[in-house]
Amino acid sequence: MLKIYIFILKHKPTEIMGIKPGPKRIAESTGKPDQRQRDNKEAPGNTPSLKPHKHKKGD
Repeated sequence: MLKIYIFILKHKPTEIMGIKPGPKRIAESTGKPDQRQRDNKEAPGNTPSLKPHKHKKGD
């Protein structure tokens, strides 16, 4: 047990990285970093790389 604890202390990560490194996209409409993750159903085709949002029953 002590060996495992010492191993963890010696090999702990020195840097915490985000999920997606790099700058955020800038929204053309607002000029601010884009917060959207999915395409808008009312305006299909504006970003074909994003999947349309699907609602579940009751949403």
